[in-house]
Amino acid sequence: MQNYKDLANNLFASSTNNLSVFNTEYQLLKFTKKLQPKSFYSTYKDLYLICKIIAFCSQLATCFSSYSFINSNISFESEYKIILTISILILIEIVKYILLNKALYSIFQLESNTNYVLLFFAFLISLFSVFCSVNGSTTLVSTDKLLANENKHDTEINTIRNEIKQIIDRNTYKGKVWIVGKDKALIMQKESILIDCIKRKDKEVENISNEIKVSKNGLKIGFCIFDLLFILCTLYVWYFEKNSVIEKMASTPGVPSTPGVPIKSNESNAPVLEIDSIKNENSTNVIGFDYNTKVVNTKIVNPTCFHCGKEYVKNHAKQKYCTNNCKVQFWELKNNRKLHFKTI
Repeated sequence: MQNYKDLANNLFASSTNNLSVFNTEYQLLKFTKKLQPKSFYSTYKDLYLICKIIAFCSQLATCFSSYSFINSNISFESEYKIILTISILILIEIVKYILLNKALYSIFQLESNTNYVLLFFAFLISLFSVFCSVNGSTTLVSTDKLLANENKHDTEINTIRNEIKQIIDRNTYKGKVWIVGKDKALIMQKESILIDCIKRKDKEVENISNEIKVSKNGLKIGFCIFDLLFILCTLYVWYFEKNSVIEKMASTPGVPSTPGVPIKSNESNAPVLEIDSIKNENSTNVIGFDYNTKVVNTKIVNPTCFHCGKEYVKNHAKQKYCTNNCKVQFWELKNNRKLHFKTI
C-alpha cells in the first residue's frame, strides 16, 4: 500500500505542470501535506522554543523582584553595594538554573539515575528564590497616592483647627474665654466641618489601603506563577529532548528503541552459524538425530556494535564495539561528559 510520503511526491510530480490553486491535484497535495502524520519533534518544536523563552523571562522577573526585596530591607550607601547585590542575585539565579537542570538530567537521562542530593539543593535554592521574589513584589506597589491623600486631608484639618483656635484667642481675656453667641455658633460649625473632614479622610485612606493590598496580593500571585512557570517550562524542555531522542533512536536502524538497552545480536554476542537445510520427508529419526539432511547454504552472522549497530568481526571474546571510537562515544553518551586521555 502506498504511504503518505509517496502519495505526496506523486501528487507533487503530477501537479508541477499546472499549479493553479483551483487544480484538484494541487489541492489534494496541500491536504495530504497538511493531514499526514508528523513526528513528535516537528509537532512540538515550537512549544519547546516558547518554553525556553518563557523560562528565561521568568528568571529575569524573579531576579528583578528579589532585588526589590533586598533594596527595601537594606539601605545602600554606595553604588558598589548595588552592583554587588545585583551580582549576587544573578549568581543565585545561575546556581538555581544549573542545579535544577542537573537534577532533571539525572531524572530524564536515558539510563535514569535520579540524584536526590542535587534535587534537594535545587529545591532549597528555588524556595529561597521564591521567598525573595514574592516578598519583593510587594515593594513594587506605589504608595504615593495614599501619602498624597493623607497630606491633602491633614492640610485641610490643620487649617480648620487653626481657624477654631483664632476664634477662641480673640474671645480670650486675661486667661478667661468669653465666647459670644455669634462666635460660638461659628465654632460649632467649624467643629462639624472638622469631624466630617476626619471621617472622609479615614474612609478614603481605607479605600486606598484596600486597593494597595489587592495590588500586592496580585503581584505575589503573579511572581509565584513566574517561578512555577520557570520550573514547568524547564521540565517540559527536558521531556521534549528525551522524547525526541527516543523517537530518533526508534527510527534509526540498528539503534535500540528502548533507552539504556544496548544492541545485542544474541546473549553471548558471538558469531552465529545459520544453516539452511532441506530435510527428506521420508527419512526417519534415530535416537534424536536427523538423517538424510543436506546442507544447502551456510553463513556467519557477525555481532553488532553496542553504539552504532554495525556488524563487525571480533578480535577477542569480550569485544563489544566495532572500533575504539564507538567505545569512547558510547561512554561519553552514557556519562554525559567528555573523556580525556592522559598524556605522557
